[in-house]
Amino acid sequence: KSVFSWLVEHINSRICNPKLVVSFIGVLDIFGFENFKVNSFEQFCINYCNEKLQQHFNQHIFKLEQEEYEREKLGWAKISFNDNQECLDLVEKRPLGILSLLDEECKFPQATDKSLLEKLHKNHEKHPYYEKPRVSHSTFVVKHYAGEVSYEIKGFLDKNSDTLRDDLLLLLQGSGMQFIREQFDVVTEDKDAGGTKKKMTESVGAQFKGQLIALMGTLSATSPHYVRCIKPNTIKKPSVFDAEMVMAQLRYAGMMETIRIRKLGFPVRYTHQEFFDKYRIMASERPSSIRILPKVVSQPKIKGKKAESSHDLMNLPPPPPPLTIADDEKLPPFPTLKPGADLTPHVKKLMEHLSKFPGVISAEWLPGLTKVFMRDAQYQAIEELRAITLGRKLCKAQSVWRMYSRRKRYLAMRKAAVALQARISGFLARQAFLQKCRSVVVLQAFARMLRQRKRFRILVDKVRVLPTPVRGWLARKHFSAELAEKKENERRLVEIAKQEMDEKLRKEAEEKERQRQAEQQAIKAEQAKHREEEERKRRDEEEQLRRQNEEKRKAEEKKQELKALNQLDDFTTLSDMLKAQEANNLTELDDLVGDMSNLAKFSFEASTPGPSSASSSAFVYDPTKYEMESDDLDNISLADLLMGLKTTAQLATNHAAGEDAFKLPEGADRIQAPTPAPAPAPAAAPAKAPEPGRPRAPSGSGESRPRSTSSASRTSAASALRDSLSSNSNRMLLATPPPPLASVPEDPLPPPPPIPVPAVPSSASIPPPLAVPAKPSPPLPPRTPPVGDTSLPPPLVVPPPLGDAPSLPPPPDFGSMLPPPPMTSFPSLPDDLSQSLADLDTLSASLPSLLPPPPLTLPSTAPPTLSAPAPVYAPPPMIPTGTAISQPKQLQRIVEVDELPLYSLPEYAARYFRALIKANAANRKKAGLESEYSFQKSSIKAPLLDSVADKTEEAKLCLEIFSRILAYTQTKKQASNASELFGPAQFVLQKGLANENLRDEIYAQLMKQTYGVASSSRDALVRGWELLLFCSATFLPSTHAIKYVGSYFYSTIDSEGTDVVGQSATLALKNMQRLVATGGTRKFVPSTPELSALRDIRPVMVRVTFPDGGSKGIFVDSATTIAEMSADISARLRIRGDPEVNGFSLYEVFNGIERDLGPDDRICDALSRFETLLQTLAAQRMVVSQSLLFKRRLWMDPKTEMIMTEGIQFENELIYHQVYHDIMTGSLPCSDDEHVAFAALRMQCEFGDFVSGSEAVSDLAKYLPKRLVQERRDDVTQQYKDLRGVSREDAKRAILSTAQTLPLYGFNVFHAKVKMQNMPANAPTLPTRVIVAINPLGFHYFDPVNNQVILAFSFPLIEVKLTSATVVTLIMGPNATVDLETNDGSRMANLHRDYHAIIKRTARYARALKDNVVDDTTLLSFRRADIITIAGRDESCTWYSGVAHGQEGAFHEEHVQLLHGASSPNPITLPPLPTLFAGAAASRPLPVRPLPTPGASSSPSMSSSPAPDSPQYSTMRGVASDYSTIRSGSVSEHAGAPSAPGMTDAFAQYTRTRFRKALNKMKKPIDPPLMLSFSREPIKDSLIEHSNPKMSKKAVSLFQHIMAYMEDYPAPGKLNSVQLAQEVVQNGINGGPDIRDEIYCQIWRQITNNSRTESNKKGNELLAFCASCFLPSPALANVYIEALNARKDPKDTPLVKAAAAKMELLQSRISHRKYPPSSRELEYIKANEDATVVKVQLCDGTTKAIFVRSGTTARDANMEMINKLLLGTHSKWFGLCEVNDAQGLCRPLLDSEFVCDLMSKWETSPAEANGASKFVFRRKYIMDDPEQCLEQERYWTDDRVGFELFFNQAKQDLLEGRLPVTLEEAAYTAALLHQLHMPNSQKAAISKDHIDPFIPRAVAAKQSLKQWISAVELHLFELVGQTPEYTKMVFIKTLAKVPIFGSTQFQVLHKESGNRAVLAINRKGVQMFENIAAREPKMLSVYRAIGDTTLTDDAFVIQTGNLMKMVKFTFVSDCPTVIRTTFQVYSDNVEQR
Repeated sequence: KSVFSWLVEHINSRICNPKLVVSFIGVLDIFGFENFKVNSFEQFCINYCNEKLQQHFNQHIFKLEQEEYEREKLGWAKISFNDNQECLDLVEKRPLGILSLLDEECKFPQATDKSLLEKLHKNHEKHPYYEKPRVSHSTFVVKHYAGEVSYEIKGFLDKNSDTLRDDLLLLLQGSGMQFIREQFDVVTEDKDAGGTKKKMTESVGAQFKGQLIALMGTLSATSPHYVRCIKPNTIKKPSVFDAEMVMAQLRYAGMMETIRIRKLGFPVRYTHQEFFDKYRIMASERPSSIRILPKVVSQPKIKGKKAESSHDLMNLPPPPPPLTIADDEKLPPFPTLKPGADLTPHVKKLMEHLSKFPGVISAEWLPGLTKVFMRDAQYQAIEELRAITLGRKLCKAQSVWRMYSRRKRYLAMRKAAVALQARISGFLARQAFLQKCRSVVVLQAFARMLRQRKRFRILVDKVRVLPTPVRGWLARKHFSAELAEKKENERRLVEIAKQEMDEKLRKEAEEKERQRQAEQQAIKAEQAKHREEEERKRRDEEEQLRRQNEEKRKAEEKKQELKALNQLDDFTTLSDMLKAQEANNLTELDDLVGDMSNLAKFSFEASTPGPSSASSSAFVYDPTKYEMESDDLDNISLADLLMGLKTTAQLATNHAAGEDAFKLPEGADRIQAPTPAPAPAPAAAPAKAPEPGRPRAPSGSGESRPRSTSSASRTSAASALRDSLSSNSNRMLLATPPPPLASVPEDPLPPPPPIPVPAVPSSASIPPPLAVPAKPSPPLPPRTPPVGDTSLPPPLVVPPPLGDAPSLPPPPDFGSMLPPPPMTSFPSLPDDLSQSLADLDTLSASLPSLLPPPPLTLPSTAPPTLSAPAPVYAPPPMIPTGTAISQPKQLQRIVEVDELPLYSLPEYAARYFRALIKANAANRKKAGLESEYSFQKSSIKAPLLDSVADKTEEAKLCLEIFSRILAYTQTKKQASNASELFGPAQFVLQKGLANENLRDEIYAQLMKQTYGVASSSRDALVRGWELLLFCSATFLPSTHAIKYVGSYFYSTIDSEGTDVVGQSATLALKNMQRLVATGGTRKFVPSTPELSALRDIRPVMVRVTFPDGGSKGIFVDSATTIAEMSADISARLRIRGDPEVNGFSLYEVFNGIERDLGPDDRICDALSRFETLLQTLAAQRMVVSQSLLFKRRLWMDPKTEMIMTEGIQFENELIYHQVYHDIMTGSLPCSDDEHVAFAALRMQCEFGDFVSGSEAVSDLAKYLPKRLVQERRDDVTQQYKDLRGVSREDAKRAILSTAQTLPLYGFNVFHAKVKMQNMPANAPTLPTRVIVAINPLGFHYFDPVNNQVILAFSFPLIEVKLTSATVVTLIMGPNATVDLETNDGSRMANLHRDYHAIIKRTARYARALKDNVVDDTTLLSFRRADIITIAGRDESCTWYSGVAHGQEGAFHEEHVQLLHGASSPNPITLPPLPTLFAGAAASRPLPVRPLPTPGASSSPSMSSSPAPDSPQYSTMRGVASDYSTIRSGSVSEHAGAPSAPGMTDAFAQYTRTRFRKALNKMKKPIDPPLMLSFSREPIKDSLIEHSNPKMSKKAVSLFQHIMAYMEDYPAPGKLNSVQLAQEVVQNGINGGPDIRDEIYCQIWRQITNNSRTESNKKGNELLAFCASCFLPSPALANVYIEALNARKDPKDTPLVKAAAAKMELLQSRISHRKYPPSSRELEYIKANEDATVVKVQLCDGTTKAIFVRSGTTARDANMEMINKLLLGTHSKWFGLCEVNDAQGLCRPLLDSEFVCDLMSKWETSPAEANGASKFVFRRKYIMDDPEQCLEQERYWTDDRVGFELFFNQAKQDLLEGRLPVTLEEAAYTAALLHQLHMPNSQKAAISKDHIDPFIPRAVAAKQSLKQWISAVELHLFELVGQTPEYTKMVFIKTLAKVPIFGSTQFQVLHKESGNRAVLAINRKGVQMFENIAAREPKMLSVYRAIGDTTLTDDAFVIQTGNLMKMVKFTFVSDCPTVIRTTFQVYSDNVEQR
């Protein structure tokens, strides 16, 4: 308490203003009244405080209220209220108050709580507010204002004292620390009886009382206002009030009294002056002229109270009394009153007048001496009347104004009309005059015409005699022309007659020719008809042949696609296996159909289904019940047919038919039926349309099939069944309805309605599980969707009711990813549970139920549901303690939020689109280029991306892909089948999956076709997004394109929302995130059902089967892996152990052939594989079925695993069914007697004790192999009888315990052919065929005859290689191999990999394989056969740390044998030679191979590995790990080793020249190039000869770092891989040329002849790191680059060639890097990405992205920014700057600086921990005079972008305080910025918020806000109407007056004065300022006055003056080179000018 008080006081003293506070506003949270079941001292204090505050409230509200009424002399009757003063006296009054008695009691040493209670009872028992309980003897009751509270006396004294023991208090008071003494010296003084002073501690009650009194004093001195908070309800819903709860709160808070007084009082008060002024306007109104409409008052809903009717809600006032004529008059006008006049009579007169108005009641207000008091209702009524009056007055004023305005307008119009009339009259007069003038002109013209006509006629008469000779000449000429024309006509008539004769002869000849041709045409038609008939026959034959070839062609095309995806070998092997099995199945099928003829022997007599049934009746054959139509028979599947036949035979007859007669062939039992077969009679399965692309039986096959099988031949029946199987059983896993549950065959549950699935939830959490219906409903036929309709998922199976069976915990929350969905059905129940459902104990230990989650809802795309009963939901059960549920990987964002604008589609197009790149080269404007990356309906003529444009074949594919995209997006017709619908999409996906180079092009084309799509092409947009959705579920774009694609998805989600496009984008983004999280691109093109599900935005449903025959439907997404689904199923089934190591996984089963699925394989790939297999085998019409089987895959410790003990666990139930299935199929071989024993135990498990006539004995084919059914029937029956009394659980335990004794139990068994090559002479010879068994101990070879082990190999010491799909090669040494040919080679190799990986992660012990004695203390020394306890391991499980012989150290995995098991093995002594068989002879001993150590060899040349060790073999089971093969490490590295790949002659010559020192130390000389070969041991001396011994030691240390990074040596210290790489690179940067050459040679050595792929990969990475930062010496650089380009090592990654390119780029840069790569740069170098993205900030706050490489300099980055911003003439003065606002740093980057060096420096610098540094693009140099910007406006604004950047830069420098401005300048610049921000704004709009952002903080506090506003307003008046460009130039010109403006600034230390300063370099010269806020410089030197400049390591020196008087200025800085460069740029520019 003391420390808390001190802390509060200390904080207040620091933050409190010491000034005197005159007034304040305080907020007090009043204590709440508390009344609990047990109330102690705390509740007493709280209620005491509440009582005190309530008294203050009463005094303030009640007393003050009445006092004011009395002061105003109102006719007011006082209201009594509850005064709680007596209750307060009871608590606080001295000396008998409760607190006083409590303090008094605390002073007595012997006082107790009981004595305090007695004292309270004694003093206050008769107090009216105190009560003594009658029953309780430890409580007392206080009657508080809010109610009675019973207080528990226990603890009152201790809590009130709250003191430490005296000795502890004295100890603390005597502390040497003043702080502790002060805290425990808080006492008060008191006097004893003798008058002496003594110290005593103040009690808690006294302190509380004192603080409360001080608080009340503060409250009394203030003007309090109260806020009462009422909680309306406890359900937290709006508009709902709990009446009792609200009433209790009002009562406790005293609100009832307050409301009562307020209701009786007058809350509204006005002074007479206020009342008269406000309501005087109503005196001129008549009361009858105003009517008030009634109002409807809405009331909230009260809990427990019925809603009132609408009539009750009408709050109608009573009708006013009728007014007389005298009352309905206006008041006469009031006289003019002087200020201070008495208004009382006028107020009363006004009140009387207002009382006559409707709604105003006289009793509701009273006049006082100085005020008018009125109630709230009266106030509301009179206010409404006043509002109406004001409205009328306003309307009248408006009408007067309108009259005035209209009259004024009328007078103006009349005046205008008079003026207009005058104008028109003048115009008309002028027009009449002009008309008269025109008439006079016409008359004059007519007169002149008559005079001239008369003269003309006289002239004609005179010349008429002249034309006579002329007319004679013309007549003669006309006659001659007519004569010539007549002669011509006669000649033409002769010619026409001749032509007519010729035409007649020609027609006769043509008629004869036509008759001849008609005869020939008839002959030809006859011949053509004959040929057409023959051609038709030929076409029919060709069409038939074409169809056959088409099927073969499709199969061949699918094989070519598989070949492109590297999947052909796997499918070929599987196809061969299926063909072989098909032949066996058809043979068995023929035998089965042949046995069906025995059905004629059945006697259809009375029979009952149960074995114990005794009643019988005659059987009546019903043909409608047992016969089917031919069409139905065509559609029924083989499984349904045989099941119905078996059920009919067993239930309708008394014939005990054997199981063999109805057993399906191998694989056919997994074919799912369309509907469950009801009992007792089989019902025909509904007809199902054939799936697209699937062959179905001929239409006539059903009619030709006979009704009775007894009358049909064996051949025809077999053929019919084959047709039925072919047409119905080729069903994929997705389209397969669930089978009937084995546990409830008589009354199966119906399938539930289809589950609506959400589009893609952003954060999907698994909902509660489904509760099982109490009673199952009859089965419903499944809905068969039409072709192409994939909106409905397959029907699910709801499990039968299990009573109170415990359910599993809900699935884990997978966040935003699509997890492996929950299961949707129960597994099959054990048979014994169905008979004892009432037994809760058995039920609680039974098989766990898998409750499916409820369906998620999708509002827009939810499919219609079937008419089935809706499921009932129940809350999820709790997860038991210890249950481990695996969590999937967390999804990561593709693009961060702040990076979205940097990766837009236009940016991507501008950078990578070929057309845009060319366009940008010619025209730098991007406008008009949007069409290149927008939607188009026509085909493209070239690929979009430049990366594939130069590749001819890929370019053609790109064009074909785009045409398929157009075909898919623009087609309008409905596809007839799925193949036609998704054909174009599957083509695109197949090409993208097969060719990695085309993926970015596909994404680019799809983004183009979905960008900028018009609304009329909405369908094309939707289909385009479907293709994007398909691609995102299939493959990923490249690393440099994935962010652009992700950004496009994010932007589409934001723009489209919940539309179908937005949902598609959301799901596409999730698919891409899931692909990234689960390993990347898939292996197969999505299947047709998966594409349909993606198109409908729903998950894919698959069905998983279990060894007991049950199946579950599970929803998955496209990226769900086997590991995710297995982990989810394991968690739901409560399988023990980590999901990664518990051994359970999924198998892919084809017709009974189990195939292994890797943990990273995807579920949907398995579905695609099956669909591809069906298409491949379509030509053979082979029957194929598929299922996913969940079973145990890995048996880590099968001999010690728990079997059935007390209860039935689902894990053991699965193992039980799996083990028995393996026994029946031969996967777990056993003898015939053991088969008989297992069969008897299995029947005991299923049926219980033997009963005569039981169907178990008659159906032995389920429990025995077929070959033993007839032979051992009696033995099985007898053993079954002998098991009487054995419980079913004991029988299951017996089966498992007996199975564990079998030799091959716990093994994965394979039948294989063996081929041994180059094995040692003493190796045993294996049979040609053996049983290969795999378990955690290794590979075991068993004799197939006696099941005894022949040979065993340990896991960690052999290498397994999958040579082909059917051949596995075991590499025993350099040349010794064992080839195993089996049907499932991949499964064998995967088992080796998984077993070995688990052992590496979980091994606790290891056995040494050889002696090893090392000097290095970090490594572990041991002897051969020593047992090492493993203490730790690295991430890759390559290096281990362990303990042996009391010492701890590191060792490599290849030097030991990791042992499986948790217990420590017994140490053994390994023989000095391998023992093959008992009594074998000894051979040479094993050589010793030392572990790596610096002192292991004398020279690098002697550090090679020894010769390969001989393999060891073991003939004993269980000790395979003790005697095993020792695989050799690496080949000899020097002697006889091949030369390094890519070792050129020049490189070899370099090694011979520089490796002399190392060669001299070798005992055996070798060629120097052979030294550059991989070594597992560290070197002792450097490779290159160094003159300095320290360099040699450094080279040795660097080699260890290189080995550690490559995981060939333990990492020194705690360095991780990133730190190791940076350490190597940093040494190369800081070291000389020799060290750099040493590093490059060492890396070359470790990546040459390196057998470890991962080590070689890391070496390539390290080479790329070094090549990005530094070069070797000139003597080695070109040689090394040439050697890298010449390397042809197949293990090399593309990083080797990339390293050569980086070195060539670095050569052009001349200089090296200064820092090693940052962690971000290392990642992008390892990924071999082209460049990484760096953010560059502009001065306006926006951000741009540039792409930088390791060799990118600031100059390169500047050019990219200039191109991005489209800078113009001023671009050369802009560049990148390093800015750190926290440090005040703004440093321009030199053109030669590497951008990545800055990133590395920021990462490693401690000052950059907060990431404050950033790149900013600024104008570095200002060469022009800013003061002349207005005069040179065109020059400054010519480059618009550059001008805007410079303006924003100046604005930022001003506001951030880098420019010291005066108050006048600050006000003017603020006005300029305000004008730009709010152009031409009014003065009223200016406030603090408007101008505060535009005033620098440094000067804002220098004057008040009013002064700032006034100054800014004054300048704004001058700026109104100015353009933005002019305003910006004025802003720059104003800032140009600041001396430091336009300068490049540096923080320096002036060495001569020793003070920090700011060095400013500008166009005028060099200036030095005292600080950034200084206005005037302390030093100014123009360039002409500077004599010389000098540059040192940390300083820049300027010399001014002359030889006689030289002045020197030294500026110390961390960037003197930058200062010198800046000075040189400015000085050179000044000289040029």
